[in-house]
Amino acid sequence: MAIRQIRDRRVFQKVSTLILILLLVPPIGTAAYLIFDPYTKQEIKPVLSYMSSHQQTGDTIYIYERAEYQFKYYANWYGYQEGDYILGIDDLDRQDGQGISEAEWQRYTSDFDKLRGKQRVWILLSHLRRWEDEQERVLAYLDGIGKRVDAFEKEGSFVYLYDLTLASK
Repeated sequence: MAIRQIRDRRVFQKVSTLILILLLVPPIGTAAYLIFDPYTKQEIKPVLSYMSSHQQTGDTIYIYERAEYQFKYYANWYGYQEGDYILGIDDLDRQDGQGISEAEWQRYTSDFDKLRGKQRVWILLSHLRRWEDEQERVLAYLDGIGKRVDAFEKEGSFVYLYDLTLASK
């Protein structure tokens, strides 16, 4: 009986240790990751304030997909109503926000191409993925089809004014 109790205790200790490891590894891993790449805020209010104070009659406002919900939440506070802006495509592939597939990127560029020929286009970006260099990719494309006229950035949120009249397709 004593041998059985010792064996049962050893099994219990091993199982307990395994459970403890399984419970502690994920939060420790997340904490370690966040030391090097911490979450940041997306301060969209100052960006919306800047855009609304510099906007001119006839300007086009394009809301990039990941900024949609923030923008809609604050839109009325800054005088924006439906019809005053264009919501970008809502098109996440199986990546589910964790990356941009090539097909998804093609749909984004097709969406941007619809803005060609417009003189003043505000592009509002927020909630971008840093590990994908999403902002750089978007700006490189827009810089290729137009001229960046103005920019304003706050922690995690950005607005860019483009002249896309030179863009032809």
